[in-house]
Amino acid sequence: MNVLFPFGHGLSYTSFAYQDFKLSRESMSDTDTVTVSCVVKNMGTCAGKEAVQLYVGVPDSDARRPVRELKGFEKIYLEPGEEKEVSFVLDGRAFAYYEPKIHDWFVESKTALIEIGASSRDIRLSGSVTIQSAQELPLHVTLSTTIGELMRIRKGREFVAKLMAGMGMGAAAETTTEGKEDAMGAGGEKMRRQMMFEMPLSALSAYGVMPLEALKGLVESLNE
Repeated sequence: MNVLFPFGHGLSYTSFAYQDFKLSRESMSDTDTVTVSCVVKNMGTCAGKEAVQLYVGVPDSDARRPVRELKGFEKIYLEPGEEKEVSFVLDGRAFAYYEPKIHDWFVESKTALIEIGASSRDIRLSGSVTIQSAQELPLHVTLSTTIGELMRIRKGREFVAKLMAGMGMGAAAETTTEGKEDAMGAGGEKMRRQMMFEMPLSALSAYGVMPLEALKGLVESLNE
């Protein structure tokens, strides 16, 4: 809901412009760091102070997380017309959340949104960085596990890639069907993928994609 005073809100006798947003890298591992910077300029006729705030969010996180989390701030003083560069260094911990399954902090292999603003509701600049985590959350696979859930583990991702290729839903299939009318209409390919990701593994046997015994063998191998 709308609020009168959002987190980080402050008043001033002058105004500030944010520009020249930069990320030192577009992708990183959870052991790397990324430097985020921007230039802030005093656009008014009075000297003033501004608290430049850095937020991080993971829009498609598998966990329940805030839309954005404060990961740094710097208060700067600027004379009229003066500008300064502000920079922050983020490591893997800045993108982590506490995961009860492993009793530790965990970084997801996701694309994180990095924002700079004057408050949590006054975001001036933004960019994104793709993070590759060295950790995987434990997943006990059963016939009720969905195909989408398998994407959380390496063995599962390898199986899903082969499955999609066999069903004509891989990158190669997209190029061969380009220009042809889709029976499901616009976005049909995306809809089929989403439907498949929500299916339990047992559906592969029910639809004749894999025999039940072969499916049980797959479950055992994924749990090794």
